[in-house]
Amino acid sequence: MNHKCLMLLPLFLLFHLAGHTQTTFERMTDPQTGTTLFKGILSREQLEQEKTFTWMHKQQKGYRPDKDCVSYLNEHKDSIHFLLFMGTWCEDSQVLIPQFFQLLDSAGFAHSNITILGVDRNKQTIGRLSAGFLIDRIPTFIVLKGGKEIGRVVEYGKSGRYDHDLALILKQYFTLRN
Repeated sequence: MNHKCLMLLPLFLLFHLAGHTQTTFERMTDPQTGTTLFKGILSREQLEQEKTFTWMHKQQKGYRPDKDCVSYLNEHKDSIHFLLFMGTWCEDSQVLIPQFFQLLDSAGFAHSNITILGVDRNKQTIGRLSAGFLIDRIPTFIVLKGGKEIGRVVEYGKSGRYDHDLALILKQYFTLRN
């Protein structure tokens, strides 16, 4: 993570905390498809309750989370945080985000340790946080430990399985620390 991102992290966390008391996202109509688009700080509940997001429940069927990833997440669930950039209009997000939630549920990972940022088709979100974190493709899963980025997986990852790549990030980080 570059220095600009480190400076943005406190502001980002302030936005996250404020998200529990006020609306911090915009609901709009996607100009390309006419579907609903969310931009800003989101919650899992908002995504699951939006009636037009039928993809939220369809994509979990048949998904089996990477066992190593579930194990690492369970073991370190109190010490890491996920920063997730996604687009409600993006097909990759529509596949991977519901699976990511299933992965986290399998590990007993707290919703409070996940911050979700919805981006528009230009991959912009509130406060230009996507630019500060150098987001150019989505979804992007950023793993934070103590407010610092320890790794990220972009879209399906290098291996083609985002959960496998997350497991490798966690394994490498925590193996080096023990």
